[in-house]
Amino acid sequence: MKLNKLNMKRKSLLLMLLLVLLAPWAAKADVLTVADETGTNGTIPIYGFYSDDNYQHTQTIYPASMLTEMQNSQITKLTYYLQSAGETTLTSTYEVRLGTTTQSSFNTGEVNYISMTGTANYSGTLNVTNSSMLVEITLTTPYTYTSGNLVVDVRLVTKASGYTSTTFLGASGSTCHSIQSMNGSTQPPFSQGSAVTFMPKTTFTYTYVGAGVTCTPSFSSSSDYITNFSLGSINNSTGFSSGGYGSYTNLITNLQAGTTATASLSSSSGSGNHGAAVWIDFNDDGTFDSSTERVGTYGNSIQPSTTVQINLSIPSDAAAGRHTLRVVYRWNTAGTSIDPCVSASYGEGEDYTVNILPGPPTGLAANDITQNSAQISWTGQSSSYTVWYGGYEHQTILSQGFEGGSMPSGWSTETGSENGNYWTVATGRNDGNDGEFTAPIRAATML
Repeated sequence: MKLNKLNMKRKSLLLMLLLVLLAPWAAKADVLTVADETGTNGTIPIYGFYSDDNYQHTQTIYPASMLTEMQNSQITKLTYYLQSAGETTLTSTYEVRLGTTTQSSFNTGEVNYISMTGTANYSGTLNVTNSSMLVEITLTTPYTYTSGNLVVDVRLVTKASGYTSTTFLGASGSTCHSIQSMNGSTQPPFSQGSAVTFMPKTTFTYTYVGAGVTCTPSFSSSSDYITNFSLGSINNSTGFSSGGYGSYTNLITNLQAGTTATASLSSSSGSGNHGAAVWIDFNDDGTFDSSTERVGTYGNSIQPSTTVQINLSIPSDAAAGRHTLRVVYRWNTAGTSIDPCVSASYGEGEDYTVNILPGPPTGLAANDITQNSAQISWTGQSSSYTVWYGGYEHQTILSQGFEGGSMPSGWSTETGSENGNYWTVATGRNDGNDGEFTAPIRAATML
């Protein structure tokens, strides 16, 4: 998001502090880009494609906080971005492995590589093209990413003639997210390498596969079923599913923590009264807990061939990311009494996917206020923020690009002034997407 600074008139001796939390995911199906910044590095993820002199080995850690959208997915492709490159097809062989680690970064200096064993997810040549300024790696063996800090391990294992100088784009900072080393005679893996304060801009192409479920509802009669279920961007019209259960987890919509969403359910022509219930598997354990994961119910009053609205209450502490939503429609049973794994005669169950976005932060406070500075604090789930100041219509970026995972949630100290005595501070995720405002707070400035 680009915000232009405008002149503000000196109208007040009040300081307004306003916190903005931006929605952390753009609506990009099956693609996630991280470290989209203008820093440069010539060694990560590949050391300049100098493949004729030295074997190479690099690793990069991507903190879990950056990858929430991609949980429970199969990664099929990695794309890196170049600032400069010669156009070359290299005949050296590279191996790429993916895995997870409890480490969120490397220590400084000479450090140990994370152990990465097993068959490589990709083995082959890598191409550099200055026409597209991309290095694209389609994995031979897709990697199933569930959660946690992701490690990408790149090794040059067979040297060959030819090289080209390359510079990769990404995020530079104070945290060592990568490690690299070279050796003229010994093949990787290496035991130690030099830590690097750089994370390459990376696009992950992935397919959501879900966390899976431990049970499914079943119904034997095809007369009473859900003809349409709608929630957000999901609008699914179907007939009776085989066995009374339909899996539509390929259909995804966003929901925000701490809010109420409205789903609609249309019933078939069957007969009698029906109830309905909706659950979300927030902890991805494959089960639906009625005390903590049931988010909406409808009483035993749904008539045949009607459409009803079901309010879904999403907890403020709901785990961000993608989760399975289950809706069950059952004859002669109130929603509060429906079992998510029921086996009965009349009704139907369906599964979908929802992507939970963190809700707006709470507890906004200002301390240590002076004429041109203040310390602000809040409570929120996000780990990457932008700070800017200005009025509701006069906003100027003050500082941006706090690295995901490195800035404690709910902490920021920034300074700025606007005509000496009136300014506004706001924070939000550094991903260029609009979010929600909290209620502003006001405090007198120091003259």
